[in-house]
Amino acid sequence: MYEGSLPLLFDVALLVVLLNAGVLAHLLLKHDKANGGAFQRDAPSGWKSVLLVIAHPDDESMFFGPTLQTLQRLGAHVHILCLSNGGADGLGAVRTKELEAVRDFLGIRSLEVVDDPRMRDGFGERWPAGV
Repeated sequence: MYEGSLPLLFDVALLVVLLNAGVLAHLLLKHDKANGGAFQRDAPSGWKSVLLVIAHPDDESMFFGPTLQTLQRLGAHVHILCLSNGGADGLGAVRTKELEAVRDFLGIRSLEVVDDPRMRDGFGERWPAGV
């Protein structure tokens, strides 16, 4: 790991959590003005199909679990694109199977895991911009 990168990782993680909380709050507090302020039970207009793009397996659960469940409950079709198989420790196949189990448990419509050697998982890895 590079010196000084831990505070940056913390900042990025905090930003992801805050953005997730904002989306979740928007979904949960969304009021239908035409219905006298009643809670809206359908997915927000334009949110009938949602694509979540994550870097590696477990991000969907660690950062987006409540939002994914809320979107599902509101009727949105959720799809996940995972940009690596999470194989930094040689367990890419296992982590992919775990992600597939999450897909099945949460009722995710589709899941695609990119297994491109140019996009390996790991703290020391850098993905080329052209990928």
